[in-house]
Amino acid sequence: MKTKMTVAIILSIAIFSCKTEGDKKTTCRIVTITTSESGGNTIFNVTYNNEGRIYTLSSSGSNFSNKVFTYNDNTVIANASNDDGSFSSRDSITLDAQRKPLNIRKYFEEDLSNFSNFSFEYNGDDLLKLNQTSESPGAPETSVATYVNGNMVSLQSPSGIST
Repeated sequence: MKTKMTVAIILSIAIFSCKTEGDKKTTCRIVTITTSESGGNTIFNVTYNNEGRIYTLSSSGSNFSNKVFTYNDNTVIANASNDDGSFSSRDSITLDAQRKPLNIRKYFEEDLSNFSNFSFEYNGDDLLKLNQTSESPGAPETSVATYVNGNMVSLQSPSGIST
């Protein structure tokens, strides 16, 4: 689950932070994401709809998942399914006017119970903090971003640093 959440956070930041040049054409489009863990690599394939927004995020093998994205104004719904088509999870993503994520609520049950919530704070265009809470009791966790020369180099949480 930690891998899937890390991919979701990285992907959401990447999705909504592609830069444009003077000709207004998008200069980046992620088509493959590879994560490495002690058990091996997982490869995620990304497809896009006609508007250039992410349509699917799929992986294969023992960590199979398929996530389909739908868009409605400032809300993105991402429904994930297992290889047999059954419910895996659902993300509800709220975007700001610049299409940066303000809040991601990840549901782990089909009845939309048992969730984790991630809220994002920005300093201009740069991510400042990521706040995580969940439905279950426990302390909320805040991660703080560190930048060098305008590039995020780490996201430090109370439980460790991701680079």
